[in-house]
Amino acid sequence: MAEMLRTRGCRAGALAAAVCLPLLAACAPTVQPAPTATVGEVAPRPPSSELLAAHAELIRLEDRRELDLSRLQALASDTSSRIRARVAIALGRLRRAEGAPLLLRLLADRDTAVAASAAFALGQLGDSTHAAALAARLASGDSTTVTVGLEAAHALGKVGGSEARETLLALLDTLPIGGGRGRLAGEALLAVWKTAPLPRLEPLERWLAAADADLRWKAAYALARGAGSRAAPRLLEVLSDPDPRVRAEALRALTAERLDSARVSRSEALQRILPLAGDSAYTVAVNALRVLGGYGEPAAIETLRQALHAADRHRALAAAEALGRAGAAARSTVSDLAALAMADSVPAALRAAAAESLALIEPVTAEQVAGRLAASPSWRLRSAAARAVALATGGRVEAVRAALADPDGRVAAAALNALIEAADSALASLRNLLVEQLGARDVMVRTAALSALARDPDPSLLPLLLDAYDRALADTVPDAALAALDGLGALSERGPQATRAFLARFDRAEDPLLRLRAVERLDSAAVAARWGDPLPIHTGRDPDWYRSLVERLVAPALVGGNVEAAVVTGGDTLRLRLHPASAPLTVHNFLTLADAGFFDGQEWPRVVPSFVVQGGDPRGDTSGGPGYSIRDELNRLRYGAGTVGMALAGPDTGGSQFFITHSPQPHLDGTYTAFGELVEGRETIQSVLPGDIIDSIRSVR
Repeated sequence: MAEMLRTRGCRAGALAAAVCLPLLAACAPTVQPAPTATVGEVAPRPPSSELLAAHAELIRLEDRRELDLSRLQALASDTSSRIRARVAIALGRLRRAEGAPLLLRLLADRDTAVAASAAFALGQLGDSTHAAALAARLASGDSTTVTVGLEAAHALGKVGGSEARETLLALLDTLPIGGGRGRLAGEALLAVWKTAPLPRLEPLERWLAAADADLRWKAAYALARGAGSRAAPRLLEVLSDPDPRVRAEALRALTAERLDSARVSRSEALQRILPLAGDSAYTVAVNALRVLGGYGEPAAIETLRQALHAADRHRALAAAEALGRAGAAARSTVSDLAALAMADSVPAALRAAAAESLALIEPVTAEQVAGRLAASPSWRLRSAAARAVALATGGRVEAVRAALADPDGRVAAAALNALIEAADSALASLRNLLVEQLGARDVMVRTAALSALARDPDPSLLPLLLDAYDRALADTVPDAALAALDGLGALSERGPQATRAFLARFDRAEDPLLRLRAVERLDSAAVAARWGDPLPIHTGRDPDWYRSLVERLVAPALVGGNVEAAVVTGGDTLRLRLHPASAPLTVHNFLTLADAGFFDGQEWPRVVPSFVVQGGDPRGDTSGGPGYSIRDELNRLRYGAGTVGMALAGPDTGGSQFFITHSPQPHLDGTYTAFGELVEGRETIQSVLPGDIIDSIRSVR
């Protein structure tokens, strides 16, 4: 799905082709923190030496992924509410079931900041058996402070299950719309869709009539994500809402398929949707263009054709991608797409999108265009050519053979992924090619081949998978080794031979990601017996290092000090305000890379208009990193417009790739580490395309 923020082998082209209708950023770009309101506190107090020492100790435990229950219990009994609240966050980050009893104790703390942090952390455990305890604290929310009730509502969405769903629905059904607990209703709306299927929609629909626009867009968000086609008729009505966030979010549910399922006339819907393609609000227009790709009516196609030539590059990109979803119905745009794909003056990202959509509309013309692009010096255009040919030929191997041999591994990886995508469930037809690609030089080509083979591996592949893992140990990134473990894990489900052969050949992995994947995918008891506990992680950092980190970054932040970074791209400057108190290791890592010049000269590898712009990849195709991974630091910051977060390929896989949201994205809350906010440069990130250059990133103290 396009709304995931992945690294390591997740291609921008493939993701941008998925239907993704993010939310609108109508308000000023900002991260939305859940501020702590503790009993008796009005302003931040200077941190005590005990508080700073506790921070350092807890950061070290988090970095090592070490659950020291005796020490955590001692800190949880501290007289300082700030220390107790920080313990709760640590327990959520460690995500171990053994920490639940301590979190339940902290949930009952009389201090609201402590209890709210405990509620958030219980949500991170994802255990639906905690729904009752969270429901009991839900009533403590009020309209003036972000207290336990708000975090309890958020956590109920995380833990899921029928009890969580009914608790949230009952709350939304009974709270007065004009009452003083609107913020609690808003949080419940952002949480309830995660508990789908929803048996009734009335508790959500009633909030579409709220006077507060913030509640209306959250209601539209919940209905669009959790109700499917059932919400389409009601959301069609709110396309005239004065708040652009409501219009943008309602569009998410108004695909042609959903309208057909709801028995709503497409022509009636188009009368309301077509004007929004020219809406002055950025994400309303982008979302309208995206959804029009599912309509085959001439008016929808003509609107998309005209948008191909928009001065706004994001609108043009959205239109180019949407036309591919229209398929043969968009034949009238073939000449426009072909001209766009071959225009040297057009950015590579737009040319690539046009070529790939052309392959879905008119394969013969697409092959001709791809032939031109295949000779381009741009790896992005050669990759697009490979994808276009794979799509146009239905995944014919010989058609992309030249791309598979491209000296640039990014092109070869794009070609192989395109073939795998085209083959879909018929991967057996590619088996010989996939085995052949296990010898590729590029790590991401081998990763793609291994990931495909892992879907349904034949026992005869065991020696090849073992050899592939062995070779991958020399890579600077663990992707191929992880994919090989996935294949071995699939074989281990059929018997013990794969685990035995693996453990007989390989010693304990140095990379904690590999240790954890081996325990997860192979016979866990056998791996633990041979390799021992995969945790804690030996970081090579002593306690003094963590104390220094706290003194340099955390202590100033606790009293309101600012840590900022300047991102220069295309001559414009983005100003980021970072939040080291919420994500100290992440901020430290980002600033260290920035001040070392790591990001300088890199391309923005991925942009999904009205969703995110993503950077920090030295390869440029969302598969690169710094050669190491850092731990997630999930926290109570919310993903509003302009939030800065870390891209991942799974838990604790962050490194250097970061993203900035174009609009509020509540589904990312508590899932990706939020560590900053955009405070200057909103217009710039609404025009950046993949391939644009990051001139530099530097810290601003």
